[in-house]
Amino acid sequence: MFALPFEDGRFDVAVSFNGIWKGCEDALAEACRVVRPGGLVGFSFWGSPKRLSLLPYFAALVELSPADHVAATVNQGDTGRPGVAEQMLAGAGLEFAGRGTAQAISEFPDLDLAVRALAAAGPSWPALKHVGQDRFAEAMRQALRPLYTEGLGVRIVSEFGWIIGTVPSA
Repeated sequence: MFALPFEDGRFDVAVSFNGIWKGCEDALAEACRVVRPGGLVGFSFWGSPKRLSLLPYFAALVELSPADHVAATVNQGDTGRPGVAEQMLAGAGLEFAGRGTAQAISEFPDLDLAVRALAAAGPSWPALKHVGQDRFAEAMRQALRPLYTEGLGVRIVSEFGWIIGTVPSA
């Protein structure tokens, strides 16, 4: 992400879904490098905490992760705050082209499958290494329990934000 193996201006569009966050500005600059002038660069981020059913997952991650990962997790969450993503675009030399939100819904038949799925997510890895699978799984079951409905399973509804910038013409 920080050293893409492509020549300058090779693509019309570059998109990052959950890969470029506040603190990853060098990755955004790299995405800009590989997009031609007039092309588009976009990235997504978590939306409003009020519309983020995954908040209990992230709270549990903060409790389970080593200190350096806690700071990174909190920093990522800042990306969706008003003006932050726009500042990232401007810092990369992009011209603002649009911003919006979308809803993502994940459903699992039970808590165990939800925990297994979230354990596979990138942000979980430092916590898993730090506390081990058993402690991680138990903490996640507890965190996700309020999202579980008997007979229906686990339903996680979260808002994503997105932003798009245009690479300026030379």
